Amino acid sequence: MNSAKSLIIESFSVVLVSLALTAVGCEENQLGLLDNKGNPPFTSDAVITPDTINIDTLTPVSGTYMISATIRAKASDLDGQGDLQSVTAQVFRPTSGSAFSEQPLRDDGVAPDQAANDSIFSGSVQFTLIRAQAGPYRIQISARDSRGFLSNSLVPTFFATRNNSAPRLDTLSLVAPDTVNRPSTGSLLIFMSIAAADSDGLADISEVYFRNLSSIVDPNAKNFLLDDGGIIQKSGITSGDLLAGDGVFSIIIQLPSSVTPGLRQFAFQAADTFRDTSASFIHNLLVQ
Repeated sequence: MNSAKSLIIESFSVVLVSLALTAVGCEENQLGLLDNKGNPPFTSDAVITPDTINIDTLTPVSGTYMISATIRAKASDLDGQGDLQSVTAQVFRPTSGSAFSEQPLRDDGVAPDQAANDSIFSGSVQFTLIRAQAGPYRIQISARDSRGFLSNSLVPTFFATRNNSAPRLDTLSLVAPDTVNRPSTGSLLIFMSIAAADSDGLADISEVYFRNLSSIVDPNAKNFLLDDGGIIQKSGITSGDLLAGDGVFSIIIQLPSSVTPGLRQFAFQAADTFRDTSASFIHNLLVQ
């Protein structure tokens, strides 16, 4: 019996010692226990020089333009500047959620940094782009300390601009029937295609579409033609396009047996990444 009591007392003592050790390194106030592991760093005052470049002032090499800019930002840490482990700048393209370039910023007095140990971190970013990739680039700046704590993020914008030319439709290339007979049952598949071009490059064309001006539902609705090689879309529908990336955009539409006979007017148009549009081209389709 005495042995059992001794074992219970000994186990209880071990628990008390464990609780005491757990509390070491923590302070207690009226709100509870405070963790004093440290403080995350803080960034501020980001500057990009230059913050805008017109790529038409640069000389392209094999169709690509070299962009170079200097980034400066202030980074501080309440636990001391020596606790800062890194300050970095990530570059994001206009339509991407993933960084394609990452550059360390330093406070060592070596160019482009202007003075060592002044808490202003500097670095140069360089990257290439094609004309279709002009637009606003996000620069995300953040700092990390020796404990792995991450600072707030600064997200200034760098603008790559250019002069723009509107896209063009090659109306002579249009493949589309002038007259169709509505089916007695089911649907009739109609293939249409048209070539589009842009002096700023094929990649600058963002949309090729037609609007059914005769629609009583929505004459402004866009029906998109694709230059995708005829892959099966998520909807299970294919554009019927023969070769991806050749500048010929295609679509397959369904004409149901319930369609009302009459003349349909299709307005074809192209748009680029600057939202400039080509001239509209009207094609008439007679359903009988």
